[in-house]
Amino acid sequence: RRRRRFRRFCTVLVLLALLTGWFFWQQEGLSTETITVESAPDGFSGYRIAVISDLHGKEFGEGNQRLLNFVAGLEPDLIAVVGDILHEESQMAMIPAVAEGLAAIAPTYYVTGNHEWASGVVPELEPLLEDYVTLYKENALLKSKMKVLVGKLEEYRKNEASMKDAIVNAQKTCDMMVKEAE
Repeated sequence: RRRRRFRRFCTVLVLLALLTGWFFWQQEGLSTETITVESAPDGFSGYRIAVISDLHGKEFGEGNQRLLNFVAGLEPDLIAVVGDILHEESQMAMIPAVAEGLAAIAPTYYVTGNHEWASGVVPELEPLLEDYVTLYKENALLKSKMKVLVGKLEEYRKNEASMKDAIVNAQKTCDMMVKEAE
């Protein structure tokens, strides 16, 4: 009888340890799930959307760098933050690093969740996040200008190669004409 109680106790203890481990992993972990939408419109083949939800003020390294590196590694075309990024007003300090970091990766869209409304921070959040929308637009403009510049450089490289070939051919023709003249 004592033995049976001891086994039950050990079983309950192991289950509790497993549940605690699972809960900790859920709180500390970052995970992905890939969903393929077969009926996506033309032009969206291979389009990647990173969806971030329910951070509840949790920080993944200083400035949420672990989260930002994780999202960047997914190479998304778009990032959707779908609410509950924070749990209480005291967590507002984490927003700038996350917003700026995500906006630097891809176009980022944010929808408030019930926790933002419940903590009363929505009026403070909206103007703060608009700054990062502006930052993204400025970065997008800069990137488009860089693409034009890179295109021109490639064009010049091709022209340079053609010019070199023309000079080499002209030199060969000149050398042949000199030999024939002698």
